[in-house]
Amino acid sequence: MSNLALHLLYRLINGHPYFSCHRIFLPQEEFPPVSIESFKSIDEYDVLGFSISYELDYFNVIEILRRSSIPILSKERDLSHPLIIGGGICLTYNPEPLADLFDLILIGEGEEAIGEILDRYVEVKDSVRSREDLLLSFGDIEGVYIPRFYSNGIPTVEGLSEKIKRRVFRDFNRETAYSCVRSTDTVFGDMFLIEIERGCPMGCKFCVAGNIYLPCRIKSLDVVKELVSSYKSIYSKVGLMGPLVGGIPYIKELIRWLIEEKMEVSVASLRISTLDEEFLELLRLAGETSLTMAPEFMNEDIRFSLGKRESNEKLLDVLETSFKVGFKNVKFYMIFGYGEYDLELNALETFKKRIGKLLKHYKANISFNFQPLIPKPFTPLESYNSLTKGELEEQKRRIIDILRGERIKVSVASIRESLLEMALSKGGRSIFPLILNRDLKKLMDNTFIPFKPIEFIEI
Repeated sequence: MSNLALHLLYRLINGHPYFSCHRIFLPQEEFPPVSIESFKSIDEYDVLGFSISYELDYFNVIEILRRSSIPILSKERDLSHPLIIGGGICLTYNPEPLADLFDLILIGEGEEAIGEILDRYVEVKDSVRSREDLLLSFGDIEGVYIPRFYSNGIPTVEGLSEKIKRRVFRDFNRETAYSCVRSTDTVFGDMFLIEIERGCPMGCKFCVAGNIYLPCRIKSLDVVKELVSSYKSIYSKVGLMGPLVGGIPYIKELIRWLIEEKMEVSVASLRISTLDEEFLELLRLAGETSLTMAPEFMNEDIRFSLGKRESNEKLLDVLETSFKVGFKNVKFYMIFGYGEYDLELNALETFKKRIGKLLKHYKANISFNFQPLIPKPFTPLESYNSLTKGELEEQKRRIIDILRGERIKVSVASIRESLLEMALSKGGRSIFPLILNRDLKKLMDNTFIPFKPIEFIEI
């Protein structure tokens, strides 16, 4: 429930005159999944929707269906089975790995599309004579992909579009993703999360937000204030969500207002170029105790080549200023497995020496979180070939050796899980049996197969 897309869909579907939305999660125990609201099993519903923002959740989607009486393959389902719809960023940039499972896949954003899909279902459900007719009835809705009627990205049924155009919600002030269900036992459950920006204008070569979620849209300040005010009696802390929150023109004004309203504030990862002393002081006054930045690389040439034109001098200046205004913990998000990494290792060593001098004067801690570069479709790096597992493990070892030190914490993501994510993000329909059988070894072998661009989706 920390995914704002779930909150948005939950609210929109419950606002539909003919539908109510119930939540179903995969139980840890070997029980059939049932809804939180009614304890109904998933095969009792008319429509099932999965919003997927992380490739490794593909296995969980299959497991949910396995524990039900619903056939996993779309072609094996008939009119007695629920209509199964997939969405979310993973399926937007590559719907093919799970194409044989879903009846419909929404490519893009759901604010308007979900209502159109539900309206169409109500319109045709009593008149269609076959599952095929039901699915084809959605073929004219922008962003809807019907995998059963496509082969290698080419429609096999007359009348279907040769290009699936990504659905974009442009009237960004009309609907807002925010925490509409309080779930205190989840991550960020004590915080009112609100999306104030979508898409990023910076266009970093590895970034989904800057290449797929375009155009960049910013919520109006009045809309943000109105929503926060309406939930003020429930929450005392606000989480401002977006890929470039620090670059929003009104951000300082908003934080000042939140402070006046006696609300604490948390912000998503901040871009170094947007941080100055005034902004950092406002964040501290608003209750922030830690700061998160994403320089990705310490070698400026590598960083600049990927679209992050921010100097190490600026980074160090922001770091020192953050300590001066009272931040005790700073987290850096980093990437490895790309470029001439010996240059990056040397830069890390130099940077460690410089922050070591800073830490002598301030009682603060720094943590580095490293993730191998995972190329995503529709980004400029989509065809970048990953290093081998052995090469990545060696880089991981050297990173830890270089950065190990007092008041410096280093965390490196699982190489195995990262390679699986790479394979799933760029795979085609041929890998579905491997996902179905959870054949992780063969899936990881697909990490190193050249990526074939997905030409039938129009981002």
